[in-house]
Amino acid sequence: RMETRAQAEETTPLVSIIIVNFNYARFLPAAIDSALEQSYTPVEIIVVDDGSTDNSREAISSYGNKVSAIFKPNGGQPSAFNAGFRASHGSIVMFLDADDVLLPNAVEEVVRAWRPGVAKVQFVLSNIDAEGRALRGTVPYSPAQMREGDIRASILDAGGYIGVPTSGNAFARIVLDRLLPLPESQWRRAADTSLEIIAPFLGDVVSLRKT
Repeated sequence: RMETRAQAEETTPLVSIIIVNFNYARFLPAAIDSALEQSYTPVEIIVVDDGSTDNSREAISSYGNKVSAIFKPNGGQPSAFNAGFRASHGSIVMFLDADDVLLPNAVEEVVRAWRPGVAKVQFVLSNIDAEGRALRGTVPYSPAQMREGDIRASILDAGGYIGVPTSGNAFARIVLDRLLPLPESQWRRAADTSLEIIAPFLGDVVSLRKT
């Protein structure tokens, strides 16, 4: 029998990868390529250029309809997050910094770990140089210390938790619907920090500690 749209979304949810860029044309193709080369489908890729003055526009346009491009005046990271999220449709949303790359199985691993009630999945980032070569060390430094489940009490007790920056997180759309749009005048930078701190109060955290 034919699978309903709801059933398909439950087993193979659409994942949105939102790449936020400002004057990172030299790194941007590697970020976009890494999103296009994911082993999982379905994925939509949205590239938000936040008023770059380098040749980012040309780099993004060269991908044609493989990505959805948003070109906007410079407004800072929160405005780029807001614009990308407004254009997205996925039930799981990942923000990828333009100078980072995803391993080919990153989205597949996130979806495999997902379950009802999850607010976000976080995974370990490895350090790379400007040419994409592996360096020593990971973020966080000690992946074993990444908490998971209901971590609200530990956040309130410690004022935070060991997590990862922007590119190492995947958020439930229903969570971001409550957190976005961010107030753009207050958050010119570090927009990801507010999402990472508040999301665990809206559901469980899953930590993928593999390096």
